[in-house]
Amino acid sequence: MRLYLRNDAINNYGAMAKETTGTISNVWTWFDQEYGSCNCPPEKLTITRLRVTRVKDDQATVDLLASLRGEDHVTRFSGPMILVKRPTGWLVQDYRRNGEDFARLIVPLTGTTTVAGVRVNILGIGYQGDGSGTLFYEIADLRSAPIRIEKIALRDGGKMFWATSWGSESARMVDAGSVATRGFDWLRPTPLPKENPDHLEIVVKDLGSGRQFNLTLSMKSA
Repeated sequence: MRLYLRNDAINNYGAMAKETTGTISNVWTWFDQEYGSCNCPPEKLTITRLRVTRVKDDQATVDLLASLRGEDHVTRFSGPMILVKRPTGWLVQDYRRNGEDFARLIVPLTGTTTVAGVRVNILGIGYQGDGSGTLFYEIADLRSAPIRIEKIALRDGGKMFWATSWGSESARMVDAGSVATRGFDWLRPTPLPKENPDHLEIVVKDLGSGRQFNLTLSMKSA
């Protein structure tokens, strides 16, 4: 438990994926695939309460109250934290993160398509309590030239929700012959739809020819 919080403070996503299970393990795996080891400044970890209150069979309940303080944000942890016993040891299954049930905010999705030598696989969405969130997907450039993601949107019925944060320019680029995991953000005042969206639409530009083409794929809960 304590090690998991310490790894969160240094953004050690790979370790956090191994120390968790279920949807929480999914989201840290996606972060690790996209960012790898982060060289971010360590956040200040403060643990007010961290004690096991109940153990029954292969499940334990932990009373948790802690926080991480970064340069421009604070992440708050609270219980009950649920641990489950696996052959590798006790793993974190759920807790409350900024007042929200963390495991329930992560929705694994499936969906894939290939158009003009570009393959996209949907991984899932990590929601925030305010309706914003991040879509994670895998994109493969099977062509002989690099590509750039020009636009990306989620569609829920007839309504479009365009990504509002691209991150760095490098996050939009995919080298020829490579596979990359990417996450794009939907921030307020243009949040994600409350229900799981049903389609993803991406506009991609071939940087060799300058030609643009669209990829549309349906997706559903995994």
